[in-house]
Amino acid sequence: MWKQTRIILFATLLVVALVLAACGGSAPEAEYVESRASINRGEILAAQDIRVAEYLQYFEQQFPAPSNTAVSLDVRLGNTQLPITGGDAYLQIGLQAREIDHATQSRPLNLAFVIDASESMTAPDKMPLVIKSLKTFVAQLDPDDLVSIVTYNDEVTVVSEARFVDSGDWVQTAVSAIEIKGGSNLHAGMLAGFAQVDANFDIRRNNRVILLTDGAANRGVTNAEQIAADALAYNAQGIRMSTIGMGATYSRELLTTLAAQGNGSYVYLDGPAEVERVFEDNAATFRDMVATNIKMTLVPEPGIELTQMTGVSRNKINASGLVVPLWDLSTNSSQVLLAILTAGDVTAYGTGPQKIATVSITYFDEDGLRKRTQTQDVIVELHDGLFSHNPLWDLEVYRNVVIQDTAEGLKEISDLFDAERYEAAWYLSGQLEAQLNAIYELTNDAQIAEQARLLQRYQQTLADAVYQIQGRAPNARYLRDSELKVLRSSVQQQTLPEVQLDE
Repeated sequence: MWKQTRIILFATLLVVALVLAACGGSAPEAEYVESRASINRGEILAAQDIRVAEYLQYFEQQFPAPSNTAVSLDVRLGNTQLPITGGDAYLQIGLQAREIDHATQSRPLNLAFVIDASESMTAPDKMPLVIKSLKTFVAQLDPDDLVSIVTYNDEVTVVSEARFVDSGDWVQTAVSAIEIKGGSNLHAGMLAGFAQVDANFDIRRNNRVILLTDGAANRGVTNAEQIAADALAYNAQGIRMSTIGMGATYSRELLTTLAAQGNGSYVYLDGPAEVERVFEDNAATFRDMVATNIKMTLVPEPGIELTQMTGVSRNKINASGLVVPLWDLSTNSSQVLLAILTAGDVTAYGTGPQKIATVSITYFDEDGLRKRTQTQDVIVELHDGLFSHNPLWDLEVYRNVVIQDTAEGLKEISDLFDAERYEAAWYLSGQLEAQLNAIYELTNDAQIAEQARLLQRYQQTLADAVYQIQGRAPNARYLRDSELKVLRSSVQQQTLPEVQLDE
């Protein structure tokens, strides 16, 4: 039963092959929400559906805001001290986009909502969330923002051509009257939305389409490549696109591709709380793009090797450094990456301050209309006789390392399950929960507490699987010693490649 369920889940959760950092689009946060929704439905996650770099981006960061640049670069070590005999240095690389004053700096919107009104949207986790999303978002808009509303099922309906938001009452009335029926002609609905924005295109406005759907196109043009190509033609004319998915059988590949090529964001909604987080707390991210075409370069000093990097597979890690394309940054958004720098015996350097790496970012400043470069040195204090070195002394870095380790652990649980090592998968989920609870005691972080509860729920799902497959409750005594530890290794190469996150 469980193996059959897994096969079905693989068929419905599509692998993202086209959401690559180099394609643009705001830093994705949907990965964590999608995993949360699957776990809450009692499903076993598929390893290929867990993208570690995206998972980490969901969590709030506290990076300093830029003062006279579009983006701030924040470099932080897990411990600023390092023994001269060598060891690991955990490096956190944070990017923070500037916050634009909404009243005086933000461009007004020319926005089309394209809403899936097909029969597949009748579920409680679909249309009710769409309506709540629009009502919440409209409350954040300005009276002079232009909004049009398009719905689609077998046919396309322009519910309202572009008009000023004013009080927003008319928008709420229109979305509350949406009638659900028929199939899903996503292609025609999307083009109708682009046409509304194009008819009112204004370089002084943020011209954007927001598509809300479960992504299951089954009428008209259904080929994902053709849909994406037709959207790209409008993207090339300066009309951005953001997508919002929901439900268990949405077309993740299509929605993420549309958002990436349209320099927009992709959001997944799994409940009312996520609606409020996206459309109330973070509504500004839909308005203005701050920095695009971002690349981060990390180059270690001689004697120091790069051994791990968030979202980069170990067989693509280069000991002498990496160039990593990142996602675009919208207003007040952030990104974070973690790396491990490993020092051999650096006695020759002596004690005291020592540069162990250089971090630089390049990006296109959308407001200044020029390419920018920022660079920071990574400095440690080398000590002789530092025998009890803790590389994760800094609590902020430690927190993010635990979050990343949870995502990597979820991938490993999937691999263990596929290898029919069900008890080991269950045991690892308990290890991850314990690690999260430990960091929660230090931080009192609500997001960490939610993640710990999620792992507790996942343990129950895995325990049920063990019982159904093996006829008994899981117990650690059935595991070999080698299964009680998570072993990881890094493979180094001799070139300095430009790599994409979680490709």
